Amino acid sequence: MKAFACESLLKELIGLPTPGTNEDAGQKLVRRRLAAVCDRVETDIYGDVLGVVNGKAPTRVLLAAHVDEIGLMVSQVDAQGFVQVNLLGGSRPDALVGQRMHIHTAKGPVLGVIGRKPGEAPKEEIKTADLYLDIGAASRAEAEKLVRPGDTVTCTCGFDRLGGDRVAGRGLDDRAGVAAVVRAMEIIRRERRRLKVAVFALSNVQEEGGRFRGAAVSAFQVMPQAALAVDVCYARDYPKMETRLSGDCKLSGGPTLSLSLTVNRAVNRMLEAAAKAKKIPLQYAVEPTSTGTDGDAIASVGPGVATGVVSIPCRYVHSPSEVISLADLDQTAELIAEFVLRMPAKPDFKPI
Repeated sequence: MKAFACESLLKELIGLPTPGTNEDAGQKLVRRRLAAVCDRVETDIYGDVLGVVNGKAPTRVLLAAHVDEIGLMVSQVDAQGFVQVNLLGGSRPDALVGQRMHIHTAKGPVLGVIGRKPGEAPKEEIKTADLYLDIGAASRAEAEKLVRPGDTVTCTCGFDRLGGDRVAGRGLDDRAGVAAVVRAMEIIRRERRRLKVAVFALSNVQEEGGRFRGAAVSAFQVMPQAALAVDVCYARDYPKMETRLSGDCKLSGGPTLSLSLTVNRAVNRMLEAAAKAKKIPLQYAVEPTSTGTDGDAIASVGPGVATGVVSIPCRYVHSPSEVISLADLDQTAELIAEFVLRMPAKPDFKPI
């Protein structure tokens, strides 16, 4: 089976829980990996991790990917000992029925199952209020010894290789992006003699349902002149997906650039030049308004940031088993690194 540069780190990240407000386990791993290749690594009160290389250069470039994954949060326990939950981020209730879940408590994970009524599937859409967790407790008192309101919940699904270069896992959105940024920093460190700008690698929190708080706070701290938001985007190469309005994006087709109001045209041209230099195929996502990524927040920080959005095509986004191509992931890391390494000391990001 072919080896891929980003696979090992991605597998480690998928094995750790990083639901919103509780991203610490994944961030500790990211901090260790960045510390090995960066001049310094910083954290903040939100839990963001920021690695810096060549920090005194006049032009600052931010590479941002969010480490938080979707999940659930415990709201209360009923009299029978069933755990009531609410959505954390963009979780889909219909995708959770029957799933085994881990409740992340102060004493460690508690296993539970999302329950459902027996019989035929309901004709109406499943709603959040229909969900509950069965942890095997016989009463409220018994359940409350194990869990409490505010505990976060994630699926137990892990990381698995599929055929070819494809992998499945929960929370590839956006720990795949984090793996790409870390790998890009490893490449930049190796080829540092080419580097003329300051690079800030950000693994940020609170993108899923958090109004991009983590990215916005760190971007305000760094005040970069340019930034790349690295995320996943909807692959459209499987049944019943629409391509007419959004473009045809497929797995194993290469990284995807956003065409949207968020992105800076000069940055996209620089990304295209970097891709051409490294013979990396590119795809495009047509997003006439916003991108739904951290780039939407970063672009408007301070006097404005010349922002690009580079994405890894992903199937079944916001489900317990998302699917990506490891080749796309490695090429995304190579593209990001080449974009930074080719940048002149004083680039002009004005589109005209």
